[in-house]
Amino acid sequence: LVSSLLAHLCFMVPFFPGATWPARLGATAAYAVIAGANLALLLPKVPPPLHVPVLAYVCVLVVMAAFAAARVWAVRHDLSLAKPTRAAAIGGVLFVFSDSLLAWDKFGDGVPLAPLLVLVSYYLALWCIARSVGGALSPGSTVR
Repeated sequence: LVSSLLAHLCFMVPFFPGATWPARLGATAAYAVIAGANLALLLPKVPPPLHVPVLAYVCVLVVMAAFAAARVWAVRHDLSLAKPTRAAAIGGVLFVFSDSLLAWDKFGDGVPLAPLLVLVSYYLALWCIARSVGGALSPGSTVR
């Protein structure tokens, strides 16, 4: 949990620039609704000593994915940045999906084919984010 939290913090840094605060707040609100629904159903099944670490992780995951999504709107007219920025946002969605599946499998009633689904979505998330680096995060890009 800690190493994944640190990784998401590292992803947040390059995803922050280039989006407006309204876009960041809107994307965060959208992800917070999804996270809130998951937590409302799942947190009662999580052992109490893990509540704070799980909540911290969910907050970081939500913000990371939201920052990636918020950049999409900001660079939509810049053809050199639009595609890689969308890849990063898709990576954020896939991380939320992967971690949600993992949590439901571990703390919920289990998820059919969980190891396969978690790993496929996790590696696709990493692939999307890695693919985004060549354009959206390159030096000299027009993102501010």
